[in-house]
Amino acid sequence: MEPLAALGIAGNIIQIVDFASSLVSRSHELYQSADGKLADHTVLHSAAQTLLGLCDELRLLAPESELPRGPAAAAFVSKPAGSKEPPKLSAADARLVQLMKDCEAAANKLRAALNKASGSSRNNAWKSVYQALKSIHSDQEITKLASQLEGIRKQVDSTVLVSIRYMITS
Repeated sequence: MEPLAALGIAGNIIQIVDFASSLVSRSHELYQSADGKLADHTVLHSAAQTLLGLCDELRLLAPESELPRGPAAAAFVSKPAGSKEPPKLSAADARLVQLMKDCEAAANKLRAALNKASGSSRNNAWKSVYQALKSIHSDQEITKLASQLEGIRKQVDSTVLVSIRYMITS
């Protein structure tokens, strides 16, 4: 057997063993879990929920036309007394509004991917294996979305600092 062919076969065997061990590990974790979800996915789902809650709070910075209608929404928008103009946002606040929209979209996609990869309750052994396969299949998408949310979080941190500086100096 040629050395390169042997190396290729060895590499394929290692990939199969790695995939099988990941499948068995996840299947066991899913079977043992009380809610039929992986611990990592539970943490990510909670983080996505928290971010969506924070986005709801940031929505108060949006111009009135982008806010939900009603007295509760209008009560938080600051306008000069007697003014009929929509409130003016600083550049940093306008950026926060855009980041809020990006964050909502990414968090909703992450929640959907996590729901697709998770079960709803404790399963039997074969359902746990099937669920583990779905989880492995969607790992790349989940990792990409979690990374995207982390990037948005870093942008929000910087933008909030600029917004605070703007508020202090004006």
